[in-house]
Amino acid sequence: MAADRSPLSRRVFLTGAGVGAGAAVLALAAADAASGATAPVTFRPERTESQAPARVGTSRAMAISESPRAGVGFSVNSGILWESEESQKKSLDLIVALGATSIRLDLPWRWLEPTRGAYSWELTDRVISEAVARNLSVLGVLTGTPQWAALNGSDNAQTRPASLQDWAQWVSTVTAYYADRVGAFEVWNEPNARMYFAPNPDPAFYGQMVAAAVTAIRSSAPGATVVAGALGPTNTSAAEGNMHAVEFFDVMMANGAGAADAFSFHPYDHEQSFADGGRWDGAPARQVLTMRERLDAAGHGAKKIWATEYGAPSTLGEERQSQLVAGGITQWAEIPTAGPMFIHHHKDQAPDDFYGVMTADHAFKPAAYGVEWMTSNGIPPRWEADSFDGNIDPALGAYVSPVYAIGAGYGRDAQSGVRFVTPGGWFSSPKPVAAIVRPSGLLPTGAFVDGMQSVGTALRIFYKSSTGAWLVQGGILAAWVPKLGFPTGNQYVTGWFIKATVQQFEFGRIEWKRGRASVIYKKR
Repeated sequence: MAADRSPLSRRVFLTGAGVGAGAAVLALAAADAASGATAPVTFRPERTESQAPARVGTSRAMAISESPRAGVGFSVNSGILWESEESQKKSLDLIVALGATSIRLDLPWRWLEPTRGAYSWELTDRVISEAVARNLSVLGVLTGTPQWAALNGSDNAQTRPASLQDWAQWVSTVTAYYADRVGAFEVWNEPNARMYFAPNPDPAFYGQMVAAAVTAIRSSAPGATVVAGALGPTNTSAAEGNMHAVEFFDVMMANGAGAADAFSFHPYDHEQSFADGGRWDGAPARQVLTMRERLDAAGHGAKKIWATEYGAPSTLGEERQSQLVAGGITQWAEIPTAGPMFIHHHKDQAPDDFYGVMTADHAFKPAAYGVEWMTSNGIPPRWEADSFDGNIDPALGAYVSPVYAIGAGYGRDAQSGVRFVTPGGWFSSPKPVAAIVRPSGLLPTGAFVDGMQSVGTALRIFYKSSTGAWLVQGGILAAWVPKLGFPTGNQYVTGWFIKATVQQFEFGRIEWKRGRASVIYKKR
């Protein structure tokens, strides 16, 4: 059974999270400009035991602030459980020294109740006691099924439970036991992957697990926050056993997960900064926005989405890791409805795991200094975010996304559209128009007027609700006249020997062939 004690890398299944070419990541110098501070700051020395805060003991568990600018957490997962006692203490001391305020720790059912009704708390007690002694809030992850409770009696700890009744009993027991030390509980980890929810993702059953957990925790640990989701940013693949986060989210919400107090997502993006992923529909930043829209529509507008894992491996380059991690901390906070962020993780745990901000022997990587700089300076906003905050279009409503780079300017989603800052000034676009602009890499060159907005050079987007949003360009745009009405689709090529580019409009079409345009009206 020793093999089960090896920490399983939580990033193995990460596939295709970001879409599009990588964009330049905002360096820490941008944060310098925002705060007026100088980076890097001097690293705070480790505290001695005599300097550590008094143990909380059986006092009320410390709540985790839902403000992403109140601090960061570290997702220590199960890896820290297998560190030596000396290493655990050093890990937690350094986590505190980096300015973190909380940890996310696995509470593995498999090891805490290996036999039905027989409990063994030593594995997690020591870490939780040491965390509480350092005034670190704890988010406990309810995960890891023992063989006696697993579907089909599987010996795989990442198998889903067979019985909701057994699951609810376990949740009630573990949360009652830790009610005075753990302020929030998260239901499972990345259930949208077979790797963590064998034999396959089952969002309906997972939603029922959340509902059962909420009922149990309301009784066993009143006041504790229940977090649901913990979804990984992967694409749907039946062969690999992965399900897209939004697809999984929709089904889990329809099956009881809405009872949770907050929701969680793991917005890893190795192709560009978290914020710059806002340009691409498949990127984690946009998945968060889509889930936010779903919550608002379902009447859960007051509930936040937590980033309970976020990070990057140093195999990308240690400076790149630092830029992604430190930049992601402040960029995540640009989402007004975002909850806290937990960095994955404090130190490298396995031979193929380089997500730690420290090496396996606790040596700091540049990412550790980046985290420390951010927390020491109050997680300052970027100058880009400050600029948008000072230029709001009331017609669009409040901003809902981080600021992303696009072309020679920037964009930021609002409730009813997107605001762009360009070399030519500030422009607003309704959502359907912005959906074309964002991935194009172009920027508006004028205001949206009479259902039309010019973009780049010799391009215009037409939009009204009855026809949709469509791009018209080149010779076809030059030949367009209002009498044709609005386009009803994209340009397409037809013909065999002599090809023609065609675009349909409400009252006719334009054909571009042999270097000239022909306008053809519909018969009335």
